[in-house]
Amino acid sequence: MLTHRRARTLSLALAFAALGTALVGRAQDAPTDDDGGAAPGGVEGLQGSPPDGSSSEGEPALVAPSLDAADDAASAPASGEGNDAASPLATPELVEPLDDALEEEAAELPARAVLGGTPRHLLGGAFTAWAELGFSGAGRGDVRADFLFSPELGVRFRPDRGLYAAAAFGFSAATTSVAGEVMAAGELMSFRGNPTRTEPGNPTMELGYSGAISDQLRLEVGLGAAIPASARAQVGTDPPTLAERAGSEAAVRAAMAARGYWSLWAWAPERFALYVPVRLAANAGGLLFEGELGLGVLIPILGDRGIDTDVVVQLAGGVGGELTERFALGARVRGVGAPAGSTLSGGAGSDVAFSVEPWARLRLDPVQVTLRASMTLDGPDGLAGDRAPPFGVFAGVGGEVD
Repeated sequence: MLTHRRARTLSLALAFAALGTALVGRAQDAPTDDDGGAAPGGVEGLQGSPPDGSSSEGEPALVAPSLDAADDAASAPASGEGNDAASPLATPELVEPLDDALEEEAAELPARAVLGGTPRHLLGGAFTAWAELGFSGAGRGDVRADFLFSPELGVRFRPDRGLYAAAAFGFSAATTSVAGEVMAAGELMSFRGNPTRTEPGNPTMELGYSGAISDQLRLEVGLGAAIPASARAQVGTDPPTLAERAGSEAAVRAAMAARGYWSLWAWAPERFALYVPVRLAANAGGLLFEGELGLGVLIPILGDRGIDTDVVVQLAGGVGGELTERFALGARVRGVGAPAGSTLSGGAGSDVAFSVEPWARLRLDPVQVTLRASMTLDGPDGLAGDRAPPFGVFAGVGGEVD
């Protein structure tokens, strides 16, 4: 390529060559007098042109281009097929503003990536409602639940996509088989029966923050309270009432054991509870990684006044992935421990319960359908235990409105 100085010199030379050619051509075409001299309009006339750019005959004079103009001509891009900008008819290609759409899509992703096994945390709309039907049975021992039906309903508000408020309530209906001997009215009494019990759970209310830390990471932190509505039957004084009391205890424990004692403050009888949930979810490599930590304090009331306060800690971690655009599978491992209190152990001496929770999810926006199972691994309610059912199956559905 030519350097800038050579280009400038060449441009200047071309300009003067063009000027010389024009002058010669004009001199040849100019009329002459009888003496062969040039007419005033010839070269001599051009040399005497006034400085305003017009010739002495009123015609425009030829003026040599300036050096600046020569530089501009040398540096201007050449026109042609490969340079659309040089063409006066070329128009800039319109590009759709995709950045805003991509940012919005990325921001919505974490809103739906919180705990894939239950609809209570799946939905990201301003208002959501969900329901989950729980089933269990096959309790063990002399006081057991043969069949358990335990539904739960809930709503969730997200007024500003950050703050959220949630409420839930459930109950349990169980057919039980009970038998035993207890001291009542100062004497040893035997009881046996098959009472059917319907026991309410504790309504829970939760307020907290739900937001995206990044495009692929979401955090929820809340504070909740469980209102004491769950209560066992009155202590019996004769065989029939003793059987009712035992059946009530079997139904309540089956509701907690079927869920691996997760969030037991929603089912523990005669307890007022405060709890703090922390939930974290992240998308990485096409998989959903999730974690949850909960701390609850259960204060005994009513007939359990004077019993030690329960302190419950629960921790879960899991992973899931989408098999198709709408269908996903995953699993969680959970642990619940009670450093203080007797609600978890029930007098059986076990203060820790571990469980696994496989789940499946079908996404049909704005509706999501879930199916999950809980299997307790250890303790008196575990696979090798001899008390409450070790498993529970839960089918859920939820819908959202923006």
